[in-house]
Amino acid sequence: MAYRPYKKNANGTLTDIPLYADMADKDGNGNNIVATYQRIMYDLVITNQTEFDAFMTKLKNSSCNSKNVLIINNGTAYSFTSTGAIKLKTTLKRIDGWGNPTINIIDAQQGNYSTAQFYYSTQPTTSDYGMKNITFNCTGKSDATIYILKNMINIENVKVVLNASGMAGCFSNCDNIKDCYAEIHSGGGSWTITAFSSCDNVINCNGYAYVADTSSYPVAFGSCTNLVNCYGYANGTTKEPDAFYQCTSLCNCVGTAVCTETYGRAFCACSLMVNCLANSSSSTTGHGQGYCGCSYGSNCKAGEITHEVTYGTMTKWDTGSCDS
Repeated sequence: MAYRPYKKNANGTLTDIPLYADMADKDGNGNNIVATYQRIMYDLVITNQTEFDAFMTKLKNSSCNSKNVLIINNGTAYSFTSTGAIKLKTTLKRIDGWGNPTINIIDAQQGNYSTAQFYYSTQPTTSDYGMKNITFNCTGKSDATIYILKNMINIENVKVVLNASGMAGCFSNCDNIKDCYAEIHSGGGSWTITAFSSCDNVINCNGYAYVADTSSYPVAFGSCTNLVNCYGYANGTTKEPDAFYQCTSLCNCVGTAVCTETYGRAFCACSLMVNCLANSSSSTTGHGQGYCGCSYGSNCKAGEITHEVTYGTMTKWDTGSCDS
C-alpha cells in the first residue's frame, strides 16, 4: 500500500490528509499537496487543457502508460472532439477528478454497440480499478451509436449528461456504481436510449431518460441488478417510457414514468422488489402503469398512478401492499 501524505500539527502529531483536501494544504514536508499526490498516488496529474489534450492523444493511440490519472478542476471545463471509441489499456486503472472537473465531449460517437467513448474490452474485476468525481457533458454526433462509459467498475460520484439522436446510453455494463447521475436526451430516430443499462450493484444513483420524438424508447434503468435507493425517471411520447425495465433485486427504489400518448411504466418486468414506490402519469390519451408484469414484490407502494397500479401477470406479488 502506498504511503499517504500527511501534515504536521502544532503539537507535533501527524494528520493524514484526505484525498480531496484543499489544494492549498501542504504535506508534512511542506510540499504542495498536488505534488505530493502526484508522487505517491498518481503517476499523471492533469491541470490544464494542454496536458489534457496530450492525455487524450495517448488514449486514442493506445500509448498511455499511466496507471492512475488525476484530473484537477482548474475552473474551466476540459473538452475534446471525439473521433470514435477509445479502448482503455488494462494498465490504466484509475481516472479520478479533484474538485469535480467537467469534461465536454463534442460529437461523441463509436463504431458499434460493443464499444463506448471510454471502455475496457473486458471488464476489470479488481478493486484497484475505478473512476470518481468527474462530470461528462456529451453531445452526440448525428444518428451515431453512442455509449459513454462501458465495462467499467467502482464508479463513484460521476455524472454523465448526453444529448443524442441514435442508440445511446450513459453507463453500460458497469458494476459497483455509487452516488452517480445519468441524464440522456434523444432528439430523433427509432432507438432505445438508456441512462443505466446492464449495470450491477447500483447504489444511490439517479437516472433520467427523455425522448422528444415519437420513435425512441426512453429507459432510465434497463436490465440492472442489485439496485438500492435509486430514482428512475422516463419521459416519452408514443413509445412506452420505462423508469425501471427488466431489473432484478430492487430495494427502496422510486420509479416515475411520464407519457403523452401510450403507456408510461414505472416498473416493467422487474423482480425481487422491496419497499419500492411507483409514479406514472399520462395525458388523457395515454395511461400510466405502476407495476407491469413484475414478480416477487413486497411492500411496494403506488404514488400517483393515472391507470393501473398493477398490470399484467404479477407472480408472487404481495398485492395487499400495493395500494394507492
